[in-house]
Amino acid sequence: MQESYEEIVRKWYNKLKPLFTNTLKKKYATLSYDDIDDIYQDSFMAVYKNLLENRIRENTSWSSYILEIGSHIALKKIEQTKNIESMDCGFDSEEEGKPHIVREVEAALMKNSENILRSSEAARLLGEELTMIPEPCNTIIRMFYYDDISFEDIANAINFKNGDTVKAKKWQCMKSFIARVKAVFKREEIID
Repeated sequence: MQESYEEIVRKWYNKLKPLFTNTLKKKYATLSYDDIDDIYQDSFMAVYKNLLENRIRENTSWSSYILEIGSHIALKKIEQTKNIESMDCGFDSEEEGKPHIVREVEAALMKNSENILRSSEAARLLGEELTMIPEPCNTIIRMFYYDDISFEDIANAINFKNGDTVKAKKWQCMKSFIARVKAVFKREEIID
């Protein structure tokens, strides 16, 4: 006798939770355990819906399929969070009110330009670029600049060899990010 949809969902729901939680926490270190629980619930709701709509092949690897759905939901959640954070990124005129990353980008961009990031257009563009930083750079930059986490702790959270490896990767990430911001600012004629 073939398993019912409810039996499949119930069986995999109980069986997969530890693997799902560990996988998402390693892959997306910025997610809280509460977020991962919500994503887990949403993943199984999507699986159940797809089962009812006959959108799943018979030879599906359930664990891979559920983890893939969870990954997609996690990315959407992270993207939504980034969009919200970029709108309130602290681009005020007082140096103390600016996140460290903004000051670092500002320092790199303003060698010959004065007060470039006080422009609302420049701030908006920088916020947009912040939302598009790819992984693992996104996690490293957010943990280092926004959460004030040490390189060693970041290495442990995202399974890098050590803090020096994270530090080197952060440097590469920032170099790439600053180059992208410069290109956007040149294209928008904010800098020469």
